[in-house]
Amino acid sequence: MALALATAAVGAALTSTTAAAGPAVTTSSSTIATGAGPRPLYMVRIVPGRGVRLQAVWLGGGPGRTGTVGAYIRANAGRGAVAGLNGDFFLLGRNVPSGNLLIHKGRSFLGGTNRGAAAFGVDGSVDIVPGNVKDTDLVEDGVREAISGKPVYVHDGRLGDLTTLEPYQRDHAYHRTAVGRLRNGQTALVVVGGAGTTASQFAQALIQLGFVEALGMDIDSSANINWRGASLNRPDYQRLIPTGIIAFRSGG
Repeated sequence: MALALATAAVGAALTSTTAAAGPAVTTSSSTIATGAGPRPLYMVRIVPGRGVRLQAVWLGGGPGRTGTVGAYIRANAGRGAVAGLNGDFFLLGRNVPSGNLLIHKGRSFLGGTNRGAAAFGVDGSVDIVPGNVKDTDLVEDGVREAISGKPVYVHDGRLGDLTTLEPYQRDHAYHRTAVGRLRNGQTALVVVGGAGTTASQFAQALIQLGFVEALGMDIDSSANINWRGASLNRPDYQRLIPTGIIAFRSGG
């Protein structure tokens, strides 16, 4: 069953509750309707070029270690960390992204990926690169922050290739997450909470919300969209995971 937005204005500000976090970053919440009933949706929007940058970080300090998105933001609040999202699916035995790509401060820690990556500009913009991505190419192009993910839910404003997900990952998931670019050029982090959204339904919802490019991050218990250390989608729980996408704002 297709997702239907509970809000009237698609791609506009989600108006059920909206908290301003300055001119460059806003958080918003709304609901979507699924066959299983209404489910909460949370977004962080970033206006490129207004002093916000995104970094792909090791939450525990390096490969093989873990931390929570909230703890990282709190620990780095003095450097301007304000918001974040969980990173890629990861290998439990190694605690590294299963997509095998993470570039932080211009250094590639792993390698390339065959399922797409999000490359972050110094101005807060994001470029979703589908398919095979060489880490060396990104670094040579001047990319300093990037992370793999799956699937490319939206590409060129249309439904992307969902086959990079395992079959069970395409079924109803408790939480789904993505990072991408909206039609108006803003960068957005998004989580849909609550059981009842398949990969296809989530992708269609992103398109209705105005996403023209969107790359999925980890789902279910890993999913965490965060504001100043507090999880918006799961206030009582933050999983220990290896990577995250963190928004830093000049001046804190």
